[in-house]
Amino acid sequence: MSSYSAPALEKGLDILELLAESPRPMSTAAIAEALERSRNEIFRMLTVLEARGFIERTTGDEGFALTSRLLELAMRNPPQRTLLDVALPVMERLSERCRQSCHLAVPSGGEMVVIARIESPADVGFAVRIGHRRSLVESTSGRVLLAFQPEERRAAWLSQAETSSDRAELDRDLAKIVRQGYRRAKSTYVAGIVDLGAPVFDGRDSGAIAALTIPCVQRRGSPDPAAAALAALLESSASISSSLAADAGRTGALERAS
Repeated sequence: MSSYSAPALEKGLDILELLAESPRPMSTAAIAEALERSRNEIFRMLTVLEARGFIERTTGDEGFALTSRLLELAMRNPPQRTLLDVALPVMERLSERCRQSCHLAVPSGGEMVVIARIESPADVGFAVRIGHRRSLVESTSGRVLLAFQPEERRAAWLSQAETSSDRAELDRDLAKIVRQGYRRAKSTYVAGIVDLGAPVFDGRDSGAIAALTIPCVQRRGSPDPAAAALAALLESSASISSSLAADAGRTGALERAS
């Protein structure tokens, strides 16, 4: 971590992150309690954030909520193509090809969070909702993300991740994921599901920026679909990575998955 600090900036960012995660507006007192800060210092930060248009008081003065200011700033300088722009068409073709659902997850602290999904075109399937969060260590998507990171970043993420897993087992699994370029494992969350996960790179970063995952459903009376689904998954993750790297004008990060 950096040895530099900016306490006022950190408090402001803490407030924005807290409001982003809250399902409802929050009062000054609630924000101060959640962040373990005094009401006076939180009040000063809220006043500045409100004046700059990042937060607003809700109708009936129920508390503060985020405005669209952050989104507006981000959209002023959008990337050539976003991850979702590139991934969603590929995910649609993947789902149609293997007759399974698939989802895309990105890291968020010590967790992975699902940002996109395509439901199975078959009559019966299993889909993970957008916004679903789970520990990086306790999910296939999370372990794929962990496996393809520089050591310092992996250690930082692990320090934030909640887990009951054995560290030696985790290290063996991460090493295996790197060797194979994917993870295949029975779901520890839902019985009867085999999770297949592969990394996505963008050519800008030295680690995986996302994990593409198929929660593979075995249907009675049908051949095991996992082998064919895995082949399709690897082609799809490579396709997304190649497109993102081409947009970035760089391919170095993709070498780690080859």
